[in-house]
Amino acid sequence: MALPKDIPTLEAFNTKNLTHVDQVFLSEELMDWVVLCMTVLEFRPPRVDHFPIITRLLTTTQTSVPRPRRNFKQIDWATFQTHLRTQLDHLPHPDEFTSIKQFTMSLNMFTDIITQAIADNVPLVRLSLHTKCWWSPELAAFKKVKVRLEHKAHHMHQQPNHPCHEEARLATQLYAGSMDDVKDKTWLAYLESLTDSTIWDAGHMVMAPGTDSGWAHIPNLVQ
Repeated sequence: MALPKDIPTLEAFNTKNLTHVDQVFLSEELMDWVVLCMTVLEFRPPRVDHFPIITRLLTTTQTSVPRPRRNFKQIDWATFQTHLRTQLDHLPHPDEFTSIKQFTMSLNMFTDIITQAIADNVPLVRLSLHTKCWWSPELAAFKKVKVRLEHKAHHMHQQPNHPCHEEARLATQLYAGSMDDVKDKTWLAYLESLTDSTIWDAGHMVMAPGTDSGWAHIPNLVQ
């Protein structure tokens, strides 16, 4: 067992009692590679009673390098248009093309100017490999506050009447509620963007079984 004993892994919703119900099992060969195995209480997602368990192994893995992407949501369009207009003024005066070579040269010059304007004015997206399509900077700020307050509340667990516990609870509620709102808006925006050819994709997603086994429930027995 990689997780040391007497480390709580679950907090009951009603009583707030801490219990040790989870365990991490490894083979004897892997035990020599374990650097750390512990729970991180402040990283617990909202509406979850189990604490996340972090296990670090002394090994290396090959990871894919994400391709750089531009964040067009953060662009200053006025500055971009001014920059683009200034660069386009350096192009030759439009005229009728007399050869394919002339057309190709003009097209390449036009494309290079647009590409350089994007590189100069559009910031890069800083995404994690696990970022969701509905994630936003506002949620990142709420999560940062929630993690900080839960970390403080964990260190003050011997003082249950300390105000930091209520602050952590309210921060968790705000983070969870904001996450639900963003998910709903993203899903509605996706539904409104469906076409005749993509509506079947939405149907497959709705009819597919759930991927979150944590929300699975045992059905009621029927005589």
